[in-house]
Amino acid sequence: MGIISQVKDGEYMITTFDGGHVVKEIDQTGKVSPVTPKKILTRYEFWSLFTFQEMVAITTAAKTDVAIEVFMESMRVAEEINLDYPETIQGLTYLVSVELITQQKMDDILAGV
Repeated sequence: MGIISQVKDGEYMITTFDGGHVVKEIDQTGKVSPVTPKKILTRYEFWSLFTFQEMVAITTAAKTDVAIEVFMESMRVAEEINLDYPETIQGLTYLVSVELITQQKMDDILAGV
């Protein structure tokens, strides 16, 4: 089915197809939809926010640092990771304090980036 014509009518784009079918829809041309940061992640999505080197460092540190082990276990058993939960923020803050991630990295994660 080919397009015969497209006419802009205010905020709408009216498209006429051969065969007489007409579609009227809001014209999205040139509009940029804002991206809403995702604040609730799957365990995989959360873990994927770290670089491979950070994953290795965190996993290694968890073998000797009980606070990191507890944070990792909390993330492992959670059905989802909410970036606004105090436990998530506390765990990330601890990773910054022991220099496994930077403050900027923590800020990016909490912003849903």
